[in-house]
Amino acid sequence: MKQNPCFEWVLCIFMTLFMISCAQHRALEPPSTLPAENLPQIGTRQPASPRNTPRPAVLSKMIHTAENQLRSNKPEAAFQTLERALDIDGQDPIIWHLMAKAQQMQNNFQQAKYFAGKSNAMAARMPFLKKRNWRIIGDALKKQGRIQEAEAAYENAR
Repeated sequence: MKQNPCFEWVLCIFMTLFMISCAQHRALEPPSTLPAENLPQIGTRQPASPRNTPRPAVLSKMIHTAENQLRSNKPEAAFQTLERALDIDGQDPIIWHLMAKAQQMQNNFQQAKYFAGKSNAMAARMPFLKKRNWRIIGDALKKQGRIQEAEAAYENAR
């Protein structure tokens, strides 16, 4: 005997509702363990930890090459070298500082300011580097006509 397909759907829905009504309903309780207080928060800057391991030799060579390229007034070549260095260690504040210098030499002041700020965020225990970065930021702001902000940046460089 062939049954109506509608009957099968009604039976299926009825069985589903019956099973749901038989399920145990538990009140939601807060978790018994809370997250640790010292977990990093998303969107906040984390203090840079000091470098515990020496810089790889290939990275040191790339940084040295980029410095020579900057001294030879070849900021484009230096920037390309430093971009490759970022692939090895994107947390090295010196790489970001040199990228800022390369952008400054090319009159890309907004980029220079960005890279110097990025370097500062990672240079927790490098006050000499932070001062140099603040000078780059000050120069960039001055070139953009933002004199008061530039003076504040120069003050941070002292």
